[in-house]
Amino acid sequence: ATNQLFGTIETISAGAVNTEVAVRLKGGERIVATITNRTVAAFALAQGGTILLIINAPEIGVAIAAECGRLSARNCLKGVIIRLQQEEVDSEVVIRLPGGDSLVATITRLSAEALGLTLGTTVYAIFKSNAVMLALQPPER
Repeated sequence: ATNQLFGTIETISAGAVNTEVAVRLKGGERIVATITNRTVAAFALAQGGTILLIINAPEIGVAIAAECGRLSARNCLKGVIIRLQQEEVDSEVVIRLPGGDSLVATITRLSAEALGLTLGTTVYAIFKSNAVMLALQPPER
């Protein structure tokens, strides 16, 4: 599954090669994306603009406890499991964020069982900033 979330660009911090773009979701959650400076220029990104965030489900890790400020991953979002589909090898975990958006994570069935995941469990969705892709919202016709 691919996660697609809309947000508002909060900050754009350019480096020599890459740029860090912080995006605020409707519920207040913050997601950081690292993209190339060339992409920033091509998309003409600006603070306050609306952007689509795309995150592939296998890129999202799940934890039952996390010190979000003490991880190498820039994104650590707390939520509650609202759906858990376990198959032979993988488990699909749907996490509802406090603001109402949902993220889908694909983890191994063994990991889901080891964590004791069940509906209603509070978890953390963890992913690196380079796992986040950006897309422009198509103009309204």
